[in-house]
Amino acid sequence: MAEKICECEICALKIDFTLDEHLVSEVEKHNCVIFAGAGISTETGGAHPDTLYDQIRFASKIDTLPPFWELIDHFEAQPNGRQKLLQLIKDRFSYIDGFRDLKNQATRFHSALGNAPFFKTIITTNWDRYFEDTIEATPFVYDSDIPFWETAKRPVIKIHGSIDNYSSLVASSSDYHICESRLREGALGAVVKQIFATKTCILCGYSAKDTDFKSIFRAVQDGLGRFARTHYLVSPHVTEEEAERLKEEFGIVSIRTDATHFVETIKSHMQDSFCWSRDETFDQILDDLIEFRDMHLDFANSINLRESPHLLFALSYQDGVIHALQRIVDRHMAGDFSDLHKVQGQISLYDDKCDEYRKLKSLADVSYFRGYRNGLMRLVYLNSKLEDDPPVIPEFYHPKLGEMDREEYDDLVLNNPEVHKAALKEAKRKTAHLPDGMVIQHQPWG
Repeated sequence: MAEKICECEICALKIDFTLDEHLVSEVEKHNCVIFAGAGISTETGGAHPDTLYDQIRFASKIDTLPPFWELIDHFEAQPNGRQKLLQLIKDRFSYIDGFRDLKNQATRFHSALGNAPFFKTIITTNWDRYFEDTIEATPFVYDSDIPFWETAKRPVIKIHGSIDNYSSLVASSSDYHICESRLREGALGAVVKQIFATKTCILCGYSAKDTDFKSIFRAVQDGLGRFARTHYLVSPHVTEEEAERLKEEFGIVSIRTDATHFVETIKSHMQDSFCWSRDETFDQILDDLIEFRDMHLDFANSINLRESPHLLFALSYQDGVIHALQRIVDRHMAGDFSDLHKVQGQISLYDDKCDEYRKLKSLADVSYFRGYRNGLMRLVYLNSKLEDDPPVIPEFYHPKLGEMDREEYDDLVLNNPEVHKAALKEAKRKTAHLPDGMVIQHQPWG
């Protein structure tokens, strides 16, 4: 039976394309910057029944199709027009954020970038805060933000302002003139110019006819002339004629496909070619976390540390595993666990920690960091191309006997407090003043 091909609106735009060798090389060198427009966010299909343009046009009772900034000028001409515009935009964002399906549509692209930190810097004309909320990007809105540029792990330059700063929003024709002047002369514009001169920009969420990005291009590329770099526009709607015009006028190469599909294709290449985590492994880590935490709670509720203090080390170990898995789940969209070489480096550091605490005879800490290390190892195993059946995380640990499953633990440790006298002595000391029925949780430090 032939595989059924999805014909939904989203999948229909996932057009096959050939990866440009130059672009692939730039991505591999981490030399690409995403330039994002509203087409990847609140103006994407399925995020709202109407575009913002149509909403404002309807509210303004205008029959013609003026440029966006002229439409805004007309809307703001009414009493308290700017305040009404801000309220309309806020209500629109709140409506999208209030329905999970709509927000998922609006953040498809942002989520795809989550496990792709090789796209470090982002430039956007969008007002929403989805880059900040989804991938924990640091916003740069004003010239005065630029001195902190080097401190940002993943910066997003919001050249048209942010909904968090009402006065920063660029919407009317006068706003656009001021913005263009800032791009030509201000500190923020200087950074954008440097990016265009030294990086490969990938425009997503714009149409080939978009006057917005064209005006920005003209503002930041003045003076580069024939030394201007090649940049790319990703759009499923670009025609051959439009592609030729963009190439001739701006040196922009067009790629005809959906922007989210483009990012996912690039990620697949990076994951196949280098040591980068695959998205699906984070789903498995979440499943592991739920299962392991349930097991831990069952064990913790079944014991009494005052009566059996030697069981403390298993609890500490399990805390370490849980904290590692939680951090992987919570931080993977920020890209903290994308580069598996860095994860391997962290594992080595935790091995060293275990050795240090063993020398200090702090066996509860040894147990905890052994668990944390094993949580990280699970991510590495899940991403290993050599592991058809990746090892599961051992459920239990004892500082003398090492890792084991529940059956081994019950047989060797549960009713055998003297299995390691130094460990028992430490456990008694730590649980001496513990209220009956309470357990000790190892905090995520040490």
